[in-house]
Amino acid sequence: MICCHETRCALCCRSHMGCIVKLQIMWLCLLVLCSFLMHSPHSRVYTLLKMQTVWDNSPCRPCRHALRMNPSHFRALKLLGSALYAQGDLQGACTALQSALQLNPAYADAYCDLGCALCALGRVEDAKEAFGNAARVNPKHVEALFNLGNLHRQSNECKSAVQCYDSVLALNSQHWRSMLNKAVALMGLHEDRAAQLALKQAYTLSGHNAALLEEVASLSKMAQSSTGMQGLAELLHTVR
Repeated sequence: MICCHETRCALCCRSHMGCIVKLQIMWLCLLVLCSFLMHSPHSRVYTLLKMQTVWDNSPCRPCRHALRMNPSHFRALKLLGSALYAQGDLQGACTALQSALQLNPAYADAYCDLGCALCALGRVEDAKEAFGNAARVNPKHVEALFNLGNLHRQSNECKSAVQCYDSVLALNSQHWRSMLNKAVALMGLHEDRAAQLALKQAYTLSGHNAALLEEVASLSKMAQSSTGMQGLAELLHTVR
């Protein structure tokens, strides 16, 4: 699954994407290999063993091999979508992820990754729907709730954003990025005192780490360059 670790757009959250995709694909290859060893002709086993030779430069290739042997393998389609996203093929990612969801409409991770790809394409409302579907299928899907909150915040739907961040914090009380973004959303609701408390909590939860300070600096820059956000800029300045 595509993980999110930023306060900004959901699509900016892929710092560990390559490692995650490779690990997932390795697991997929092993799963399919075991299945075909048990139930398939030797020619297919040989094809799977040859997959090792094409691993070198494209994480998409093992997925495509698996799909040639089993076109209805929804996990392979989901991993293909994640790999295509990591390579910058956003439309291809959407197609693969939508195909996975046609086969398994209850695949929350695929909905979440689809939301990320749609967001990168600028289809914000469609991305909100995808993240919402992920949360509907799995109400404990932290990444989907966090990303949905970010999109609501960026769309100035601050009340909905706060609700999403509160849902994340109910599942993971240490999720300081949700607390930080909640502070920003509360400022949008002109709840200055609550925003100050949330910002202090985010700072405490983060362990006063450098990642929070970097994100605060980025948010401060955004606030200073935007009209009507001077209050947010002043609030964020108290952390620096």
